[in-house]
Amino acid sequence: MNRQLFVVTLLSSVLPVQAELSLKEVRTASNNVLVAYFQSDIIKADEVDISNLSQWRINGQPVANAHKFVTEADACDHHIYLQGPTLVNGKQYTLQTPYGGTTFTFDDKKIFCESIKTNQNAYSALSKVRYANFAIWLGDGGSQKISGVLPTYTVFNIGTGDQDAQDAWVEMWRASAEHYKDNPIVIGYDLMVEPNANEVGAHALHDNLDIWDPDEFLDQYGGTLYDWGQLYPRITDSIREVDSETPIIIGGMGYSAVDWLPYLEPTGDPRTVYAAHQYMPYVYTHQSPNDLSVYPGHYDLDWDDVDDDFSRAWLDEWLSTVDEFSTTHGVPVMINEFGGTRWNPGLAQFMDDQMSLFEERGLNYAFWEWPSSWEPFVSDNNAFNFLFGPDPEDNQRVETSDLIEVVRKYWGRNTVRP
Repeated sequence: MNRQLFVVTLLSSVLPVQAELSLKEVRTASNNVLVAYFQSDIIKADEVDISNLSQWRINGQPVANAHKFVTEADACDHHIYLQGPTLVNGKQYTLQTPYGGTTFTFDDKKIFCESIKTNQNAYSALSKVRYANFAIWLGDGGSQKISGVLPTYTVFNIGTGDQDAQDAWVEMWRASAEHYKDNPIVIGYDLMVEPNANEVGAHALHDNLDIWDPDEFLDQYGGTLYDWGQLYPRITDSIREVDSETPIIIGGMGYSAVDWLPYLEPTGDPRTVYAAHQYMPYVYTHQSPNDLSVYPGHYDLDWDDVDDDFSRAWLDEWLSTVDEFSTTHGVPVMINEFGGTRWNPGLAQFMDDQMSLFEERGLNYAFWEWPSSWEPFVSDNNAFNFLFGPDPEDNQRVETSDLIEVVRKYWGRNTVRP
């Protein structure tokens, strides 16, 4: 089965809740499992009753089995997994439930599949690949064995130079905004995580552009389909056609690095926040256990063969780019990713200095923990997860560490919580 994979970051805001239990969307979990996705303003995990399978029908036939998964916050989301016949592209299906129904034509390129999970594995200094996970999970029905031939996937890659792909990304965001604009747990739309056509170009594995100087990149490719600057205004306009309130978050090219931030041109939308990912210097934040560059220290931080004084003053000067961008354009900026491999010598002090500088500037910021609820992944991919402590050989969470206490100190300043 061919499925369309969309990489989307959706954050959230306090908006009106749904008035009643309602069927919001039909999804899939496998080629014979439909997911009826309900929303309700009643915080009641057992509100949706699946005990009587005869009340749950696909094209008039009772489903073979039903399972559910419920999340509770200001409202409830109910994912009901319904096992039925093998789904066929282009065929019309009628779903009947005790809480309403719908008729739809199945298209595996348009219907969201909950079993495809993207993974940014390449952030690890020890990893060599990026990939997506395909795992069938049916809530209280648990994990399901994948049998037969594995499905194939079509991936939207904005770096391909394909106008159709970029048009689809715009339309995807319009549809997402229309769907999520009244969701009480959505506080913002992050349009793309780390745009990076400057590196990957038209293909992720070969013939990369490999241009890391913003001026050089824009001189050659500014205004073309490689240029993120021609795409994010289109996405913004499409979102605002259906949702005028939910904040939009826009990071720059070069994986949203701080030094690419000045090359973002604000859209004029008053509810947009501009973002940077602060991992400089990479020789420190992304090192392997055998490198052990220290903080503070004195060594080359920016590949110019000149040693630098790596200190709080260096970080302060580096963040002046954020200050200048915000002041020049009169727009808010956030640091929505920062962190470092957990074994780095001096990491607790590095993070303490960095978060204090964020606080001095009034910046909102988000620590990149790299979490996952799938234990096999966590045991092998925890380089950035500060909860595992500083020992690279320790693949279990620790009760406390110097870094954990620094994080607690700054998180303890939060007085307003969702």
